[in-house]
Amino acid sequence: MDVGSKSDPYCKFSLKQDNWVLDKNFGKLKTNTVKDNLNPVWAETFAFDVPSLKNLKLIIDIKDDDPIIDDKLGKCTLNLWELGLSETSIEVVRVIDGNLFDNDAKIYLKLSYKEKPEEEEEWDPDFEEFDVPKSKGKKSGGVIGKKGAEEEDEFKIDDEFKDLFNDKDLDEEEDDDY
Repeated sequence: MDVGSKSDPYCKFSLKQDNWVLDKNFGKLKTNTVKDNLNPVWAETFAFDVPSLKNLKLIIDIKDDDPIIDDKLGKCTLNLWELGLSETSIEVVRVIDGNLFDNDAKIYLKLSYKEKPEEEEEWDPDFEEFDVPKSKGKKSGGVIGKKGAEEEDEFKIDDEFKDLFNDKDLDEEEDDDY
């Protein structure tokens, strides 16, 4: 608490994907602290790298920078998937504290979302590659097998990689269907 002076506010932004199980965090960012100001303007730009807006929540904490413990000034959460974000910025205004006898404090944001271009992958249906963890002195990664060697639905394991698997039947007959 600032005795005899104004607050020194800053904002912390946290981006989370709110899943039923195993929420995913996309990071936290913080503005600069504005000294002795009750109506700060940050004019800062932040960017998060996210795969999509699905279930994304932006949590905004506004705090007062103090020497020992930072005081909470306000907080709000934005459900980004509900805002209809695009590459064109939209203005969003949210109440950050609900005062009964005073004016509510608000935060004013400009938000946009730019989709990442999808990387084009060439895929050969007769050839599959997998990343194999190092085991028994063999190389990591590489060609495991060829799909469609004799029959279309058959998957063969190359001799070089047989000992990576614990299935003893692989050594007996290669033509068995599994």
